[in-house]
Amino acid sequence: MEKFRYTISNILGVIRSDVRRLSRSVVAVVCVFGLAIVPCLYAWFNIMSNWDPYIEESTQNIKIGACSEDVGTEFIGIHFDVGEIVMDKLKGNKSIDWQFPESTDELMDKLNSGEYYAAIVIPEDFSEKLLGFTDGGFEEAQIIYYDNQKLNAVASRITDRARATV
Repeated sequence: MEKFRYTISNILGVIRSDVRRLSRSVVAVVCVFGLAIVPCLYAWFNIMSNWDPYIEESTQNIKIGACSEDVGTEFIGIHFDVGEIVMDKLKGNKSIDWQFPESTDELMDKLNSGEYYAAIVIPEDFSEKLLGFTDGGFEEAQIIYYDNQKLNAVASRITDRARATV
């Protein structure tokens, strides 16, 4: 135990002498504080800039095109157009800058030109496949998703989240 106390007192003595020598030099004090503060500032600014990329303020400027080619289907004498229902819901969603061009060709032109980060197309048989279980058959209804990954790597992750939402 005596050896441990002797070792600790030597360590504390070295620390005291280092602090004394450090306090005599202004340049050394600036360097030590710089080495201690710069990494903290880097971490704080980096964390704050990437705090939550999915909040509405961060995603509302990302343009995603959406177009419905769905013609609808008849079920017990009622016409259902699920594609139009989805488009109406997207028009009410303000978390992303949804764009609604008139045609799929216009949508694809804007996606390929870089105006849109992603595109969602609802095919013409979407409602029919969605309500196909009522006829005894089942075929999975799918929404077609296109992504322009050349524009921005981070935006493609956000558009993936938008795709999952739809």
